[in-house]
Amino acid sequence: MAVVGNVEKLTRGLNFYNMPDVSPDGQWVVFCSGAGGDDREDILIMRTDGTGIRQLTNDAARDRGPRFTADGAVILFFSNRDGAYGIYAIAPDGGGLRHVSREEAGRSSVTPVPSPVDSRVAAWVLTDGSGCITDLSRTGGAPPCDPIHALEGGGGQFLPFNWSPDGKVLYGSRGLGDNAVAYDLPTKRYETLPVRGWPVPLRDGHRLLVSTNNGELSLFDRGSGKIEPVLALDPDEINLSFSLSRDGKWIYFTVSTDESDVWLAELR
Repeated sequence: MAVVGNVEKLTRGLNFYNMPDVSPDGQWVVFCSGAGGDDREDILIMRTDGTGIRQLTNDAARDRGPRFTADGAVILFFSNRDGAYGIYAIAPDGGGLRHVSREEAGRSSVTPVPSPVDSRVAAWVLTDGSGCITDLSRTGGAPPCDPIHALEGGGGQFLPFNWSPDGKVLYGSRGLGDNAVAYDLPTKRYETLPVRGWPVPLRDGHRLLVSTNNGELSLFDRGSGKIEPVLALDPDEINLSFSLSRDGKWIYFTVSTDESDVWLAELR
């Protein structure tokens, strides 16, 4: 795998954009803004060519981690707009905002990860760092998030971040910036992978793109164990969270960069 052509910048200006996700039809990219603290954190959307950018949320809440559902009709994200963090849904046109998770005994659900094949959604439990899965097709109000089988060997966290294309494997990490992990749902078995970061599986199901801790994109083959570099933007760093189009041809990512300007002042 190799990057062909030039890397194209889709947004301009002094922004803090993060966690992009491309729609299943490849027409839209949703992402979030804000860096915490006093900065606003909202959900935005734009066309995949960088045009038509607009906000879907515009309030004081911290809205983060937007992801398209399998049919592209809904965007899930997590927010503290009702106090504790929970998972919310909104339409790509900004309508239909609603709370879809159920927070029990302080177990706040964050970072929703919709399945590519059905109505299941994986998430992180903020209080203890464990993973859970909920099914949004359940009736009778917001469904609970059922805990994912604990990591073997005791201790550690499993933070799910992507599904395999067939919906049978969850990929994530043992913690922020820690080793990547594959969790096979049918067998309830974990495999710790020799790469760090949040893996994004390719359509073939065995190769994974990973944004590594050194700010580069690498390709890991689960079959051969081979790791090869894909993209580096030295001195800038590619952020952990990125998105791959369904046809596997386009990568959408954000970059952290340091900038400074020279100013002039006259002395008297």
